[in-house]
Amino acid sequence: VIITQRAGHALDTMLSRIDEELKAYDGVVSI
Repeated sequence: VIITQRAGHALDTMLSRIDEELKAYDGVVSI
């Protein structure tokens, strides 16, 4: 679980992850 503090923070967080880390996730939900 990643809790963000500002608009666009979730996108910035996902873009900063390396490809191998992203492959470990089954999915992403952003509200």
